[in-house]
Amino acid sequence: MKLSFIGKVSMVFVTSVLAVVAIQELADITLIMGLTPFRESMEIVGLIVLALAAAFPFVHFLQRKVISLCSKSLIKAESRQRYGLDSWYH
Repeated sequence: MKLSFIGKVSMVFVTSVLAVVAIQELADITLIMGLTPFRESMEIVGLIVLALAAAFPFVHFLQRKVISLCSKSLIKAESRQRYGLDSWYH
């Protein structure tokens, strides 16, 4: 019950702030003093989007290629230790 209420309150808050920002940008008036300009906010959001857009494919690559190769080599090392084959390599 509380989570639903918190979600609704945050939705109302975000929508009202977005409306204030839109009015300030379009009408060129100041409703809230000290509010970061829309262009500057979108520049920051854009930089975050670009960073995440580069990070997600990299994480996918790590999961598919690097981690699978490392796990295969770990399995081989464990099997060598299990069957006493490590003594040959010393």
